[in-house]
Amino acid sequence: TVLHNTIPSYATDRTGLCTVTLIFGLVLRNDPATLACITHLVEHVVLYMVEHLPLLLGGVVDDDSVKFHATGDAEEVAQFLNAVAVAVSGFSSVPEEVFSREKSVIEAEDPSAFCTVSNGLLTNRFGANGLGVGHFGATATTGMRLAEAVEWVDRWFTAENAAVTFTGRIPGSLDIRLPSGKVPLREVHPQVIDSPTVVRSPKAGVALSLLVPAEFSSLLGEALYR
Repeated sequence: TVLHNTIPSYATDRTGLCTVTLIFGLVLRNDPATLACITHLVEHVVLYMVEHLPLLLGGVVDDDSVKFHATGDAEEVAQFLNAVAVAVSGFSSVPEEVFSREKSVIEAEDPSAFCTVSNGLLTNRFGANGLGVGHFGATATTGMRLAEAVEWVDRWFTAENAAVTFTGRIPGSLDIRLPSGKVPLREVHPQVIDSPTVVRSPKAGVALSLLVPAEFSSLLGEALYR
């Protein structure tokens, strides 16, 4: 474990093909309802700016972070991480046509999210905050402005909110330079519904929404399976 330009970096002492990630500590539930899907949109735009590199690469917004990843020669994947950092740092110069195109790509991935305010039980339980945003519709994405995305990047995509991983040795060519900022404040939102409740849904069938402490999740999954 080392610091690379103030960014915590984790590596292993091995050779061969290398998989790297640049991780940012934010998720869909950090999106405000008025900007639902903005994190996903930023991830798309950044990846578009670097996808010309001849590597196996990608990006994902999951339950605990945003990750940009690539696999290849150590020097090549270091170039990828450098390019992601450049795209993040220069996000304000993203062309409007690129921003608009990536909105269309996201809509093509999940058209139903663009025509409904909520499509999941977590929004019923938490409202349009916290975990509830994870199932909140992306109807606001259509009117989202580039300036709003730039402000979002300035807040969350900083050196203080990032980490790097290498499944090999960190090459000398790695030079990730991210904007500096404050450590983001993460709010904890209480449940709107905290007792057993039947919620009507336009969907067919029956769905059960359960929240348990993380250490019991495997047991719950096994119980539901059986």
